Amino acid sequence: MRKEKIIIIGSGFGGLLCGAILSKYKYQVTILEKNKQTGGCLQGYGIDGQLFELAVHYLGSLDKGQTLYKILNFLELIPQLSIHKLDEDCFDKIIIEDKEYPFAQGYHHFVDQLAQYFPHQKEQLTRFVEDMQYTCRHFPLYHLEIGSAIKKRLVSHFSLKQKLDEHITDDTLKLVLAGNHLLYAGEENTTPFYIHALIENSYIEGSWKCKKGSYQIVKALESFIKKHHGEIIKNCDIIKIKENEGKIEYIENSKGQQFFADYYISNLHPTKTFEILETSIIKKITKKRIAQLPNTLSAVMVNLTLQKECIEYKNHNIYYHKNKNIWADLNQSNSSSENFNPNSFGVFYYQDPYHLKYANRLSILCYMNHAYFTEWEKSFNINTKPTKPSRSESYFQFKTQIGMKIVEEIDKIIPHLKTSISKIDISTPLTYRDYLNIPNGSMYGVKKNVNDLDHLALSTKTKIKNLFLTGQNINMHGILGVAITSILTSSELLGLNFLIDEINFANRK
Repeated sequence: MRKEKIIIIGSGFGGLLCGAILSKYKYQVTILEKNKQTGGCLQGYGIDGQLFELAVHYLGSLDKGQTLYKILNFLELIPQLSIHKLDEDCFDKIIIEDKEYPFAQGYHHFVDQLAQYFPHQKEQLTRFVEDMQYTCRHFPLYHLEIGSAIKKRLVSHFSLKQKLDEHITDDTLKLVLAGNHLLYAGEENTTPFYIHALIENSYIEGSWKCKKGSYQIVKALESFIKKHHGEIIKNCDIIKIKENEGKIEYIENSKGQQFFADYYISNLHPTKTFEILETSIIKKITKKRIAQLPNTLSAVMVNLTLQKECIEYKNHNIYYHKNKNIWADLNQSNSSSENFNPNSFGVFYYQDPYHLKYANRLSILCYMNHAYFTEWEKSFNINTKPTKPSRSESYFQFKTQIGMKIVEEIDKIIPHLKTSISKIDISTPLTYRDYLNIPNGSMYGVKKNVNDLDHLALSTKTKIKNLFLTGQNINMHGILGVAITSILTSSELLGLNFLIDEINFANRK
């Protein structure tokens, strides 16, 4: 066991993965979590005895030999996971108005499936996905390789819209190709093409669902950390990070307890990290810049338990847009529930383990501006902030109205849904704010804008030599993006060449 102690603030996937990697190499790891449940976006919760995902409904890059598989296999987690592959002919179904289009797994299959609906665009489709793959090759770490950052910059300045316009001439096909932009809170003119390429690539290569919920990844990581003599302390809300003479001296929680270590890693949103950081090393203008970082829009999730054998299970996800203005929901303004009229939805099925033909649960996701909930922003979920004001009855009435509106819309593409519901539960931007400690409940944290990438860039290093950052805001969101960032963060202590070699060697056995 090394003598060096590491404290990680936050037990989201990034924090847990850093903890697992560093404990494997004998660092003394302690993870501090403000809530009573660990896991961040990988959390699950029960409704009527049924498990629902808080945020992550499916995973990409989990076929043997692919990047996320390699990282999890390096930590010997793969045998502990109960997963199944989504439909290879259609892992995501895109519905625009009354037309349906399948996204297939495997690039040739992906093109062939869509070409059935756009035969005049097959060559253009091929060039578009080739450009996606070309872009992905410019991110060496995405493939667990060592390479120059210059390579990445060569392809980072293109927007998604630029590339769609460059390769695709059919306007409907452009909409279809961006049809699952709920995966990354994409915006038509500002989302970088590389974000679309890296995320879509991971799912086209292989799309998987966790049979027993994505929280099984959390449990496997926790078990690994404890096996390697690490500890996880819950209900420990860090409110101060104290620097002295160029290093973090200690951190302090809301109960006044101080924690000391040689190194500190923050898995919090950067705004939260720098808000509680007491230092003279970081300039006020830098803190102000970070405090003003734009975040992606938040969301509402409607979770339904279903009556037995009423709704047929589909081994794919649905992204439904009522009309061709697929970007409309990104321009919401504060309004009443009566005026809330979402256009785009993600629908995720859960298979009934006793009646495999049917679904016993359903989750529906759509964008929702946190400003709708301004009236209740000073209230908190009692599970996360027991000493703070709890939600009022008006809040529950409002979110129920929102939930029923969403169900009404999905009933149009899943007939009889309304009459098949046993129970409904709704997560709002305030839910995500409280459980994930993200400003305004943002879906994916810091927004990437192709016109301002340098200003929005964050590093795993800070100017304080023993303080590092990790999580979805630093590099790229999504489980794969967070995993890659965790490797970067851990490599600040282990060395990047060493860690990449270790991961690749473990997967050659």
